[in-house]
Amino acid sequence: MPSQYWTNVTNKLPGFLMQTSALTLTADLMTRPHWGYGGGIFGFGFGYVNPTFMIPSYPIMPTFTMPYYPQTIPQYTPTYQQQYTPQNADGVSNSYSQNLGYNFIMGEDTKFVSNRWQQLDNKANKTSAEEIALRNKYSDFIQNLSKSFIATLDNNKVGNKDGYLSKEEFQSYFVGQYLTDETTDEEINKLKQDSDKIFDMIDIANNGKLDWKEIGAFMSMADSAVNEKYDGTITADEKKAVLKEFLSGNPNTQSFLKQSYLNLYT
Repeated sequence: MPSQYWTNVTNKLPGFLMQTSALTLTADLMTRPHWGYGGGIFGFGFGYVNPTFMIPSYPIMPTFTMPYYPQTIPQYTPTYQQQYTPQNADGVSNSYSQNLGYNFIMGEDTKFVSNRWQQLDNKANKTSAEEIALRNKYSDFIQNLSKSFIATLDNNKVGNKDGYLSKEEFQSYFVGQYLTDETTDEEINKLKQDSDKIFDMIDIANNGKLDWKEIGAFMSMADSAVNEKYDGTITADEKKAVLKEFLSGNPNTQSFLKQSYLNLYT
């Protein structure tokens, strides 16, 4: 081709490359989600003391906020169905340790985090990286507790060893917490009704069984049920408080549970 043609192409090439780079960067910035903190480990608490407490909205896929990206990137807002439809967790292995689960069932207080986690949690002026580390590790600890709890109940004499909790297995646990020699048949029937109500609320996948993620979200609510702080220890008072909340008829209770699920597993 004529040399003038290539001269024109060469002269226009730098401008073309700059425009292409700008478009690529703009697309990257507009599609990359980012996450900012609202305070605390998860950035929200449960309104046990104040029933008018409102749950803030969080993106479905939180990621680190990179310092060199502008903070004006539009956040993706999930639909109701996307926000509240859990992905079913795999069943718990029959060989999973039952130590934590047994302690939760039999003990007054259940500490499920490490001393190192507690030390970092109590540190003043934590960095963003430390807040993220606390949140991620907390999810791991809750996973250990919920899996151990399911393994303990699922492998007992009434368990079916399928790695999930059926309504019958959960009912056996719940009624057993209150059963005495003086418990009447009427009281037992009331306990069974309460158990079924709680089970149905925890079963946010609505598939008739509880997996370790659903149990973990419930236990996370228990961890913050009294002082609205995730301290890694579930006390006897917190167990009572979370069960009372689930039986209270508060229409926001399952929304709290679903938000707990999202913050643990997304």
